[in-house]
Amino acid sequence: MELTLNRFVHALRAADVEVSPAETLDAFEVAGHVGLRDRELLRNALRLTLAKTVDEKDAFDRCFPLFFDGLAVHEPMQQSALQNLDREAFIERVESLQQPVLVDVVKNALRADALSLSSLVHVHVNAEALDAMRNLRDKSAIVNAAASALGLPALEGLRFGGGDAAMAAAHVQHYVKEQLKHHVDQQYRLRVDASGQRALLAAALSTNLQQLPPAYYAEVERVVQRLADRLARRHRRRRRQDRRGQLDVRRMLRTNMAYDGSPVNLHWRRQRREKATVFLVCDISNSVSQISRFLLLLLFKLQEVLPTVRSFAFSNRLGEITDLFATETGTKAVESAILQFGRGTTDYGHAMLDLHDLIGKNINRRSTLIFLGDARSNYFPSRVDLLRGMARQAGQTWWLTPETADRWETGDCVLREYATWCRGVLTCNRLADIERFTEKLLERTRSFS
Repeated sequence: MELTLNRFVHALRAADVEVSPAETLDAFEVAGHVGLRDRELLRNALRLTLAKTVDEKDAFDRCFPLFFDGLAVHEPMQQSALQNLDREAFIERVESLQQPVLVDVVKNALRADALSLSSLVHVHVNAEALDAMRNLRDKSAIVNAAASALGLPALEGLRFGGGDAAMAAAHVQHYVKEQLKHHVDQQYRLRVDASGQRALLAAALSTNLQQLPPAYYAEVERVVQRLADRLARRHRRRRRQDRRGQLDVRRMLRTNMAYDGSPVNLHWRRQRREKATVFLVCDISNSVSQISRFLLLLLFKLQEVLPTVRSFAFSNRLGEITDLFATETGTKAVESAILQFGRGTTDYGHAMLDLHDLIGKNINRRSTLIFLGDARSNYFPSRVDLLRGMARQAGQTWWLTPETADRWETGDCVLREYATWCRGVLTCNRLADIERFTEKLLERTRSFS
């Protein structure tokens, strides 16, 4: 029972249900009281013990039937292609292959007995290999090993004889192999990647956003939401620790005199925080708009753990879009910004002038300037003097570009001029790059928030 519950807890964790070691021990105790015979009672007891939030209860409800009730063979074999088959003669030919397990597999498949075939699959699929699955490549290895254990490769010899027997051998072999794939895929989702979100996350993190088809925007936006939730949880906890400050020993000793000096009540020196502002300036012309889209969305969803964020967008003329995010959802705000400021020939010099007019008097040492763009200004004046002045006023200035360093001096790119006045210039063309920079930004601005 403990091994079964351990595997079930592992499946819940893969479905993003946070189960602690202490809660796992509680589940063992609960299962010991209710037993495994009454499936509904066990489900309700474990649900109360392990699932805490509404989302976790939904994930639990999806996992429980898949784990405890899911059959390895989910549908019987279609019999329409075997109407003319002499079944007894075919089984005799299978028996001549000297593969006892294969004979049972073929008999159950011909009888459309999915339950008995499921039992055979459960016995011959390596449970330890299922537990050890870590990536998609492991799935095919387990399927092939299970097919060999069931004797399926031996049917190859019957497929070359022609006639109804050859067709039946191919049909059975294909059917059982597909059921094995379905079973292993189900176990992969339970153990490694419930609902496919982790595979999606890995793919989105490694994809060049400039090459991302519009059809995938909605999927990547869901990944951005998950990234934001994860970063917010982490830094919300760290921010509480930072704000707490150091122990106030004198006050603590004074207020605990009644307890003979034992530190019953702890007191901390509260630290004063001065307000800071992050100024985010995004080029939303065609060449950079996709990366700008997801950076804006991520920072919008992190506003509760960031200092004040003011966002600006430009192609040639620049305007503030902070209010768009205050009145519209993240996706609609980004689309409105692209529609309003994403037209026209890119002109970084004009954008620098507009930005200086809007925020030049508001920048101070607690300000962070972030520019996102490829710095390709169509040979218009770069107005690096304006950036220099703003960077000297600000506490730190960062430039994010989708292009690699070897392209920073090609054509109309003026990034080398701007880089002199930036604390860092980072290539940022994947979601993983955006996540890494956002993590760094949260670390550097947490003391101001």
